[in-house]
Amino acid sequence: MVFSTRQRAALGLLLTRDYGEMTLGEIGSRIGVSGRTIARELGRIAPLLLQSYGLVLSGKSGQGLRILGEPDNIRDCLAAIESEVPSELGVEERRRLLALLLIEADGVIKLHSLESELRSSAQAVRRDLEELRPWLESSGLSLSLRRGVGVILGGRESDKRQALASLIMDEFGEAGILGLVRSDSSAGPASPGSPVREEALGLVPPALFKDAESALSEIPRREMLSLAPRDYLGLVIHLAVSAARKDEGYELEEALADEGGGAAEAEVAARVAALALEGMARKTGAEYGPADLRSTYRYLMGAKPERPGAAYLGEIDLAALAELKEFIAACGELYGRPFSDDAALRDGLAAHWGPALYRLRNRLPIRNPLLAQIRSEYGELFASIRAAADRVLPELRLPDDEIGYLAMHFGSSLERRAKAGGRFRALVVCSAGIGSAQMLASRLKAELPEIDIVASLSWFDIQALDRDACDILVSTIPLPIPAEEYILVNPLLPPEGIAALKGFMARRRDRISASPPPLEREREEARFDDMKAMNERLAASISILERLRVFGAEGGGRRSAGLDWKAFLGELVDRCASEGLLEDPALVLRDLELRSADRGILLPDSSLLFLHARSSGLRRPSLSLHVLGDAPAAPEARWERRPTRLILMLAPPGLGQATQEVLNEISSSFLEQSAVEALEAGDESLLRKYYTRLLDRFARS
Repeated sequence: MVFSTRQRAALGLLLTRDYGEMTLGEIGSRIGVSGRTIARELGRIAPLLLQSYGLVLSGKSGQGLRILGEPDNIRDCLAAIESEVPSELGVEERRRLLALLLIEADGVIKLHSLESELRSSAQAVRRDLEELRPWLESSGLSLSLRRGVGVILGGRESDKRQALASLIMDEFGEAGILGLVRSDSSAGPASPGSPVREEALGLVPPALFKDAESALSEIPRREMLSLAPRDYLGLVIHLAVSAARKDEGYELEEALADEGGGAAEAEVAARVAALALEGMARKTGAEYGPADLRSTYRYLMGAKPERPGAAYLGEIDLAALAELKEFIAACGELYGRPFSDDAALRDGLAAHWGPALYRLRNRLPIRNPLLAQIRSEYGELFASIRAAADRVLPELRLPDDEIGYLAMHFGSSLERRAKAGGRFRALVVCSAGIGSAQMLASRLKAELPEIDIVASLSWFDIQALDRDACDILVSTIPLPIPAEEYILVNPLLPPEGIAALKGFMARRRDRISASPPPLEREREEARFDDMKAMNERLAASISILERLRVFGAEGGGRRSAGLDWKAFLGELVDRCASEGLLEDPALVLRDLELRSADRGILLPDSSLLFLHARSSGLRRPSLSLHVLGDAPAAPEARWERRPTRLILMLAPPGLGQATQEVLNEISSSFLEQSAVEALEAGDESLLRKYYTRLLDRFARS
C-alpha cells in the first residue's frame, strides 16, 4: 500500500493512540486541515486497511474514531507507514499539488501543513505560492498569506471549480480522463501513489467521471452538441467537479450573466445542459439549481465544435463573420502571405471564432497544451496573429493560449499551400478540435506527401469504423482498438512522429505486394477523387440555384407593413410553400420562429435582412429573396435602418459536406459589395447568374 502524506499522519495518530478515540476535528487540528478533509481521506483508505491488515476503522458520530484489530496487525501497519520513503516532487508537480491543496482548504490552511504535504521548507512553499499567484489570478482567484493565520485562497466558487477542472485536465490529460471513464488501467492514471493524482481523486472521486460520461451518453445524439473530443472530456470533468463540490457542501453563487452567443446556439446549449444535469441528478442524487444550469450552459457555449461542418456559416452572426474576414486579411497583410482566398481556413476559423469570443468575453479559462511547441515552430506567424488580433479586436487582449489555437489554423493553411498529394489513404482522429485536426492533416501532407487525408473523425466513431476505409489511421489520443492498428502522434508532428509514420508505411508496403500500382494509376485515382469532390460541389450548387426564388412586392410584400413578426414569418413560409420548396410548412414556420427570435441580421451598410433556419420540414436547402413593401412591426428589433429586402436561407439537418461548403460560400458572399448589389436589385435572373458564376468558380477551385 502507498499512503499520501496526510493519510500517513492521520493513521499514525490513530495507530499510536492506545486510549479512547480521536474526533475528526482533533485529527485535523493536529495535521493542519479541516475535519471534512480527514473524513474523506480516512474513508478512502478504510477498505484498504481492512483488506491488507484486517484493521477496522470504527467510530460513532460525535464520539470520535479508533482503529480496531489484532496488535500484530496494528504493529505491521504502523511499521509500513514509518518505513515509507516519500518520493521527491518535481517543481511543476509540487505547484500543481499546492494549487489543489489551496482549493481544497475551507478557508485558511496553515503554512506548516503545506510544508508537510509538499515535503518542502517554508521558504520553498512561499516561493511556490508566489509562482502560483499569476495563474490563480488569471483564474479569478486571490492569494494572501497572513502571519499567524495562514494561507487564504479567495474567490468565487465558480472560479474555484474552473481552476480545479483545469488542474485535473493538465494532470491526467485526455488519455488519463478516458482511463477514468473506461476504468481501464492501461489508459488511465499512472502510479496510484502519485501525490497530485491522489489529491485530485480525493477531491473528485473516479466514480463521478464515469457518472458524468454515462449521463452524457444517455443524451440522444441528435440532441447532443458536436464537441471536439478534448472539450467533450472537459465537459465530463466539469460535471464530475460540480457533483463533487456539491457533495462537499459548496454551492455556486447567483447565476452569472453572460455576453455574446447566438439565439440558436444558446437554445441548444441550454437544452443539453438541462439534459446533462438531469442525468447527473439521477446518478448521484444531487439537486441542481439555476446557477448549476447556467454554469454548464456557459461551458457549452464556449466549447469548440468537432468539425467545421457542424454548422454552416449562415448560423453565425454575419457581423462576426465580417470581423473574422477582416482578421484573416490583417494576418495576411502582417505576415506577407495571402490568406483570404483559403475557404478551408475561413470555415475552420468560423467554427472556432464564436466559442472563442464567448470564452474571452465571459472570462472562461483557455488552455492550449501545445502552446510552447507552437511558439517555437511558428514564432513569426504567432507574432503576426497577435498584432492582427490587437488591431481587429482592440477591446480584447487575447491570451497566448488562444493565439496559439489561431496559429494552428493559419499554420495548416500555410502547410496546405506548401505541398499537396498523397499515395496512402489516411484517416485523422484529433482530440483538441478543428485547428489541431487541420494542423495535423496539413503537417502530414507537408512532411509525407504520399499520404492522402481521406477524412477527420471523432474518436466516438472509431468502434464502428470500417478498417478498409483507410491505409493509415493517425490519432492524437489513445483509441479503443489494438495499438498496432493506428499511429499515435502529436498534432504538430515532431520528428519522432514522422519516423513512426514512415516506419508504418514501410511495413505496409512490404505487406501489400512486391509490385505496387504504377505511379500513373495513382495519379489517375487522385484526379478521379478530385473530380468526384468537384462534382459533388457542382451538384449541390445546381440544386440550390434551381430552387433560388425572388418574391416581389406585388407577390405579397406590401402586406408586410403592420404585420406582427409571427404573421410576417408565416407569409414568408407561405410564399416558399407555394413554389414547392417545403414539405412541411408548419414545421418550417415553427423552426423559423425559434431561430429568428433576434429578428434576423441586417447586413452591414445595406437594407438587406438575413434570416436562416434548419428544419426537418424540407428535404433540400433553399435560398429566396423577398422584396418588402414595408418592414413588419418588430419594435424590439435592433435594425439600424428599415429593411427593404429579406434573404431567407433554409436547410434540413444533417447536410452533406459538399452542401455545407456551398452554403458557407453563399453566406460569406453576403459581405461582398457585388453580392449586396445583386441582392438589392431584386432580379431573379440576374441573381441566379451572379451565384452561378460565384459557385462555379468555387466548385472548380
